[in-house]
Amino acid sequence: ARMARVCQLLETIPGSFWPNQYANCQNPKAHELGTIREIDEALAGEIDYLFVATSSTGTAQGCRDYLRTHGRKTQVVAVDAQGSVLFGGKPGMRKIPGLGAGREPRLARNQNFDHLVRVTDIDCVVGCHRAAQCEAVLIGGSAGGVLESVRSMQYDLSGKSCVAILHDSGTRYLDTVFNEEWVSTSLGASAEEITQRINGPALSTERIPS
Repeated sequence: ARMARVCQLLETIPGSFWPNQYANCQNPKAHELGTIREIDEALAGEIDYLFVATSSTGTAQGCRDYLRTHGRKTQVVAVDAQGSVLFGGKPGMRKIPGLGAGREPRLARNQNFDHLVRVTDIDCVVGCHRAAQCEAVLIGGSAGGVLESVRSMQYDLSGKSCVAILHDSGTRYLDTVFNEEWVSTSLGASAEEITQRINGPALSTERIPS
């Protein structure tokens, strides 16, 4: 429906332009030349693991390409949603936007990363609430999923230098991820269950062998 709406707007608005992040090769290039370069330079290339949410896969691709070109040994962890068709996944219901895809974008075809972790909508909610309660940082849905993927791999990360790219702010999620009624109605999780998950281990992430 969103794609159809975009096409309709392109046809009806003179001079309109759609950058199309899902197929535009400049998407990963922007992250290769900007995002990861800045991170790499700030940390003098000392990054053992990089965690990145995937949808168009542009950020993850650009980061991976830069790291490989510069001879880094960084392990790139692609974070996807359960119910996403990326990387051969089976389609399913997803409520949290900005993570995963209902159909494979052109950019995502034949892409491989060192690790793949799939997170649930509940994982995303828990990650967001943990960041707010423990770090006083308001992050959005996909960012919560990224942090939960880090937590799910914590025993592999001892003594390692890790970077997690958090794409979205939580300001647009106040009526969903940070709304107890929405979480209960849409995801079937009570406030008590979310609190238990915040204080407990990461339970429902799915780690896929590379």
